This record gives sequence, C-alpha cells and structure tokens, in this order.
Amino acid sequence: MVPGARSLLLLLQRGERNDNPYRRNVAAYLCKTYRAPLATSRGSRSLQLTICPLHSYCACRCVGQSVVFLTEIVLTVLLYVLLRPVSRTLALIAAFARLALAIIQGINLLPLFIALLLLSGAGYLTVFEPDQLDALVLLFLNAHGYGVFVWQLFFGFHLFVLGFLIFKSGYFPRILGILMVLGSLGYLLDSFGNILFPNYAEIFGVVVGVTAVIGEVLFFLWLLIKGVNVERYNERAQQLR
Repeated sequence: MVPGARSLLLLLQRGERNDNPYRRNVAAYLCKTYRAPLATSRGSRSLQLTICPLHSYCACRCVGQSVVFLTEIVLTVLLYVLLRPVSRTLALIAAFARLALAIIQGINLLPLFIALLLLSGAGYLTVFEPDQLDALVLLFLNAHGYGVFVWQLFFGFHLFVLGFLIFKSGYFPRILGILMVLGSLGYLLDSFGNILFPNYAEIFGVVVGVTAVIGEVLFFLWLLIKGVNVERYNERAQQLR
C-alpha cells in the first residue's frame, strides 16, 4: 500500500474510534473523490478500505488534465474561426473565457496535490498535531472543490456567448443556441448556488447535469454528423469583410 493509501486507512480508522469530524469528513471526501470502495462489517466498528494508489491516480489525472489543456486550446481556436463571421468581438470574448477556464483548471490541481502531500506521512509533517493535519487536508480538499465552481463560472459565461453566436449565426439551427444558453445557466446556477446555498448541492448538480449535457452533446453531434452550412457561412464571412 502506498503512503497516501496507508495514511487514509489510518485516518478513517482513527475517525471511527474518536468520532473526529475532521477525520471522518476527509475520509468520506476521498472515498467519494477516488471512487474507493468502502466496506463495513456488521456488528463491528472496524472498517476496511481498499483504494487505488493515490499518487498514481494523481499522476494519471495530471496527464489527463494536460490533454484537456491542449484540447481546450484547439477547441478555442476552432470555435473562434467558426463563429467569427457572426461577431468578431463576441467570438473573441468567448475564446478568452475558454482560455481562462483552462488556466484555472490547471491552477486548481495544486490544492489537490497539497492535500495528498499532507496525507503522505512524510517526516517533516510531524510538526503538525494529528487534528491540525486532518484540518489542513480538509481545507485544501474544500479549496479544490470551490476551485471547480470558479472555472465553471468562466465556462458558463463562455457557453452563454457561444449560444448567442450560434443562435444568430444562420448556419446552425437556432435551437442549438437556445440549448447552449440553457446549459450556461445551469453551470452558473451550480457555481453560485453551491457558494451561496451549499445545502442544495445535489439539486444544483442535477440541474447542471441535465441542461449542460443536452446542449453540449447535441451541438457536438450536429458538428459531427451535419456539419456547417458552408454556403451560409461563406455569406456571413463575406459580410464581415
């Protein structure tokens, strides 16, 4: 078992014995985040935890996030070129919003790695009391969670402008633009709602899941299957000149 996994197992066991809210919350957060199966034996308070190596998971996630960064750059340029004939200014605003989203996603990985370092059991961490260490872990994990709400704000703004451009383009069905705007409102509601009313997080999650998936998936499928009305696109491009 890797150090992070060993620390997490001890964290959960100590939390059960001491009923420490910090330890229990940290363990629950990581179980949910890393999809760790958790089994409880009946008639006993002992818990068994099986999780994937946390550090290996983070390395894979870092590589995956890097792929996302590269993909976002390509998508930003493609969407700008695709919708520039409608409004060069608005297309540029949407592009900058998407680039800001990618940058924030990269920065938001730092609190997660800091939390895992705190769970590593390294010798220099002995200067912290156990409760202090657990509280710091939970603090950085929560910071990572709120970082998601920050980049969602930029993504929601991006989708709103994108939806308006699609609606006004003339070479995409207007319904796609309307659905994209609804998806943007879902992201914005999820971000502001979780910040202002965290007790309703599950409701906000359902809303953003439904609205965002419908708009984004349909737009992607339309580009993949039908593509752009080239004749209408060229007409708008000539008008822009």
